[in-house]
Amino acid sequence: MADEIEELRRKILEATIDVLKAVKRRVELVEELGRVKRRRGIPIRSPEVERELISRIRREGEDMGLDPDFCERLTRMLIEYSVSVQSRGVDG
Repeated sequence: MADEIEELRRKILEATIDVLKAVKRRVELVEELGRVKRRRGIPIRSPEVERELISRIRREGEDMGLDPDFCERLTRMLIEYSVSVQSRGVDG
């Protein structure tokens, strides 16, 4: 019984690390987006784009059987982190 639990915990850890790797890739893309926005003089935030992203993620998450409210909260966290990453690029 304990072996089964440990194996499941190991798989959960691996899945969590996979999530972090995906977040890292997202951050790299956000950094590049920030550079392009700076070059073009485009503001960091775009409320319309953020609304569209949240709406799409809610639908995608729900299609996967996930709670859309959770998906929205997660996406909002990612957006806020992305804004901070892009802002750091502007500040230095």
